[in-house]
Amino acid sequence: MAEDLAMLKISFLEYGNVFLDTSWKGQTFYEDHARLYCVTEGSAEIWHGGRHFEMLPGRLFLVPPAAGMRFRCRRSCKILWLHFTLLLHGDTDIFAAKAFTAVHVETEGLPLIKRFLELLELLGKSGNQASLRAQGILLELVSFFIPEELSGREPKELALLERFKPVMECMDRSSSEKLSLERLSALAGYEKTYFSVLFKKTFRVSPLQYAMRRRIEKAQALLSCSDAKLSLIAQECGFSDEFHLSKTFKRIAGRSPREFRRSLSRKMP
Repeated sequence: MAEDLAMLKISFLEYGNVFLDTSWKGQTFYEDHARLYCVTEGSAEIWHGGRHFEMLPGRLFLVPPAAGMRFRCRRSCKILWLHFTLLLHGDTDIFAAKAFTAVHVETEGLPLIKRFLELLELLGKSGNQASLRAQGILLELVSFFIPEELSGREPKELALLERFKPVMECMDRSSSEKLSLERLSALAGYEKTYFSVLFKKTFRVSPLQYAMRRRIEKAQALLSCSDAKLSLIAQECGFSDEFHLSKTFKRIAGRSPREFRRSLSRKMP
């Protein structure tokens, strides 16, 4: 793991230090970035991995990519937040290696808040020095979630992810085509049933569910960057029609394509 950390690619997306009220509530589905939270005043709640967490000052919360999360603010709170990605070797999400602990960790309180505030301040500056310092603080905060004693599974798990690469590439290239387990398992070099078991153990969903998720992610990207009609987006993403896209989109993402497009104008922690 130590050698891999030296090859990390860090990307900062959105961030902020904001007051929230009861309007901060909803769910996230299958996002391709991680979320880091720290409440400085008041409280909020999140549900993740079948567990409920009270977001109180002095606790650090990390929600990994591709993980569903429900959240709400019952009254009001002030929160530091950051969306980011950490990739190993340029394209493998570090959280997929499962070397991380639960979604929250008790920390030292005020020193932690100061470090988070320093990180957000650096992100508002330009220049290589500010960028490198921001990356250092992020790794420091993420380190709270790395166990002291790793089980030794990481190299094996990363090798498995490497073996799944052709499968992922096929899913991305063939987002408008019908995929079969036979085709996907052959790309990974596994027997079909064993491939399905390994894939679900690694990604927490079946291969075909993951492929459908990729189609929805492509639809989200098209909704985000174009004004194309839903019928054209449905065709581009391999759905039979607009109704099929809307029904599947709402089942997976929790809201309709139109609701998703309207939400893009809001910067949500």
